Amino acid sequence: MKFPCPRCRRFYRVKTQGVAWEEGRPLNDGTWTSYKLFMGDLLECEGCGSQMILPARGPFAEHYQPDYEALKTAHAPIVRVDDCGGTWDPDRALQLQQANAEQGLQRISDSLDALRAAADAAGFDITRPGHD
Repeated sequence: MKFPCPRCRRFYRVKTQGVAWEEGRPLNDGTWTSYKLFMGDLLECEGCGSQMILPARGPFAEHYQPDYEALKTAHAPIVRVDDCGGTWDPDRALQLQQANAEQGLQRISDSLDALRAAADAAGFDITRPGHD
C-alpha cells in the first residue's frame, strides 16, 4: 500500500524499519505517563520531509507488565504520543503548537548551519549576494 503526502504530492518511503514508539496516557493531575509500546516503520516524504509511523499490529508491551520499563529501555521509542482523543484542552494544544514551532525552527537553523558549512568547505562566500 502506498501513502501519499498531500502537501507535495509524493509517496512516503520507508526511512527506518522496526522503530519503537510509545503511547502515553493522561493522569488526573493533567500530566502524562507511559501506557503502551508499539513497533512500526518510519516513513518519510522525500519532497517535504514530513514523517509518519506505519504501526505494526498491536502493542508488544503495556504499562502494567513487570518488564515494561526494561522493554522500553531496550527498544528506545523514537516518540511518545500523548493524545488519547479525550477532552479538548486548549492550553495543551497551544503547548503542542509552540513545541512543534520550536522544533521546526531548530530544523531550519540546523539546515542553515549545514549549508554554511558546505559552502565554506567548497570555498563559497554565501554572506555576499551575487558572489560567484
